[in-house]
Amino acid sequence: MLVTLAALAALASGADCGLKNLAACPHTNLLFWDRAFQRAVTAFVGHGRANYSYSGDRAEQQLNVLGGAPDDPVRIGELYRFTACRPHSCDEKGAVVLEPSGKIVATAILYFNCGGSGRSCAKQPTFTLFVRDPSRAKPVADNLTAWAKAAADDMYVGENMPARHLDHVEVFSVSTGVPKPVKLNQIGPR
Repeated sequence: MLVTLAALAALASGADCGLKNLAACPHTNLLFWDRAFQRAVTAFVGHGRANYSYSGDRAEQQLNVLGGAPDDPVRIGELYRFTACRPHSCDEKGAVVLEPSGKIVATAILYFNCGGSGRSCAKQPTFTLFVRDPSRAKPVADNLTAWAKAAADDMYVGENMPARHLDHVEVFSVSTGVPKPVKLNQIGPR
């Protein structure tokens, strides 16, 4: 009985959570601290400059929005969707969709385009989605876009401020190892 309780406690705490054991991850934060996960996300989106939350490394910014307050994982068929927000800035959010084996299918970032020299942040959020295989990404892209729209709609707005809405969606294929823009109508069924 005591062994069973200890095993249940370890499972509930996510003790074995990691890229190779997604089912043991009760929320995104535990997965985020797995070094294999961080390396996989970095390899997936690649290095390079981007102006998402700030002007800086694209992979660093993608990881940054996965390291704050976590959400519980959601299943998209057999796939796992993990989401979280940027530490101390929960209007900026991130998502990653993985196969049960730990292979990344897509990552995403919801942000206010604050990069660039001397310009202020956009008033409405932009959603950037990176997909491994655009020809098979439609269900994942639809799920992540719906998640981003709901997140934008739920954002706090102060008195006399316009409601938030998703301003722009952009999709990049990372199938070649270098992000290349893809039109939404080029994303196919699975």
